[in-house]
Amino acid sequence: MNVPERVFDLVSRYDNHALLVPLLISGLEDELEEVVDKVRAEWERAGQKWLEEESARDRRVKDMIDFPAPAPEHYPSGVVRPGLGCRMMASRVFFRLKEAIRRDITDWLPETRTKASELLCQVRKLKHMCTSTV
Repeated sequence: MNVPERVFDLVSRYDNHALLVPLLISGLEDELEEVVDKVRAEWERAGQKWLEEESARDRRVKDMIDFPAPAPEHYPSGVVRPGLGCRMMASRVFFRLKEAIRRDITDWLPETRTKASELLCQVRKLKHMCTSTV
């Protein structure tokens, strides 16, 4: 089972989003354009599935779908903005990871600091997706 399948089909996927989503997002920076396109499609699919499931549980999410906010003016032109589900999922993953990264980046082991720094780069990409207006 690969990462996109785990994001979609794993029974405990919401418990593991903080681990799986950064792996999926890292593919958006791949050297091969075909990999980037496939990851982007899978990321949008994951966001859409998350949005459908979450809108059934949370009225606020349903309201965000029914009454969408306009795209922010500061968003770069020519850049495809991820869907609402992707942005909301990324926002939740970011808030779950930020405290752990803060703690691990000051660890005494160099390997732990290195991995925390790498994860920080991935989380920064997630945070970049989460603009001021979700």
